[in-house]
Amino acid sequence: MKPQFVIFRFRSVTLLSLGAPLGFATALAFFMGACGPGLSGRTGAEGSAPSTAALEVSGTIAVSPTNSEEVIVVKDEDKEAVCAQTDCEPNYVYSIGETQPGESSSGDVAAEALGVGSEVSSLYARKILGVEKAWESTLGSENVIVAVIDTGVEIDHPDLKDNIYTNELEAAGTDSEDRDANGYAHDVHGWDFYEDKPLTKDENGHGTHCAGIIAASLNHMGVVGIAPKVKIMPLRFMGPDGRGDTRAAIRAIYYAINNGAKVISNSWGGPGGSALLGKAVAAARKKGILFVAAAGNDSSNNDYSPSYPANYPGVVSVASTDAQDALSGFSNYGAQSVVLAAPGSNIYSTYIGHTYKSLSGTSMATPQVAGALALGLSALKKDVTVNKVVKSLCDTSDRIHLDATICGRMNVGRFVTALAHF
Repeated sequence: MKPQFVIFRFRSVTLLSLGAPLGFATALAFFMGACGPGLSGRTGAEGSAPSTAALEVSGTIAVSPTNSEEVIVVKDEDKEAVCAQTDCEPNYVYSIGETQPGESSSGDVAAEALGVGSEVSSLYARKILGVEKAWESTLGSENVIVAVIDTGVEIDHPDLKDNIYTNELEAAGTDSEDRDANGYAHDVHGWDFYEDKPLTKDENGHGTHCAGIIAASLNHMGVVGIAPKVKIMPLRFMGPDGRGDTRAAIRAIYYAINNGAKVISNSWGGPGGSALLGKAVAAARKKGILFVAAAGNDSSNNDYSPSYPANYPGVVSVASTDAQDALSGFSNYGAQSVVLAAPGSNIYSTYIGHTYKSLSGTSMATPQVAGALALGLSALKKDVTVNKVVKSLCDTSDRIHLDATICGRMNVGRFVTALAHF
């Protein structure tokens, strides 16, 4: 049964002064958790008390007594007994936020795909980020899997179908078989945690749009993703209205951890700080997975009004910029909590119905970063720690918007080139 959803919105706050600002090295060390296990310079760290904002919720959840990676729904009549034995918390609901709409198209945009003679919005992002310089090193590797935890992905979209993750063992089986014994029968192309069945659809369009920014194919039609040869693992936890609950999000994260994802892209969030969600994010980081999340779309300061999962320690949180390389008017920010910025205004990408559409939001900036990280991992010639990858992402960023982010605005060309020479 689907939960009864309540949407939570980011709160706008007044920018406060905390005295002398953090230096770059100190801020980056805080982001990476250098101040010790379970501690972070970022508000709402996993291991500390989560946000206590009064929020409506869709019931109660708890860790399963038989599986630490499984989260269960606690019935009201069982709450006292269950919560005496294990950690319980509200089942918060997160959303894609106020993504700004744009124009849609069902036709090919071949000039944009080729990178010539086009003013299509995603081309401005490519120029600003230096993506074509990065492509001199790599177009991506099919061994690098990016989990897109979102509203689902239209897996038969002409610009995405060749880059959708396929579980070959399950593809050879029947609908009722769980041939790889991972607990998900016939999970050929990821899983739908909203309806708890194999992934088949996106009824909103948001997840399909994000997937295209990461890995739309280089096929001389439509658009091209930042990393056009990596694989997308579609994991749906939000419904047609762009909302989904904590339990489904946690299950999606653990699926990504256990099934080969190297990067997890999260274009969703809200002010509810969940200890169980924070634990799942920490588990991804411990496994060496890069976790990327949208800062939010309320023009507010995440240093003082945190958004989750963006504000958990170790998360690469992303603000949005526009075609003039200015911070997008809607974008959240935070000189001590938002890691970097990337283009998110008027981004043209794949959309449901085999179409294309321009959307704006930190939701669009986030897959730019996820795609860049996937491209960087593809360029590596040796094993490198997650912290070194993120430090390189930071070190190679253009040093602008330092009043709004820790690192500045991402530069994909410099980042991938640097990793190719590690």
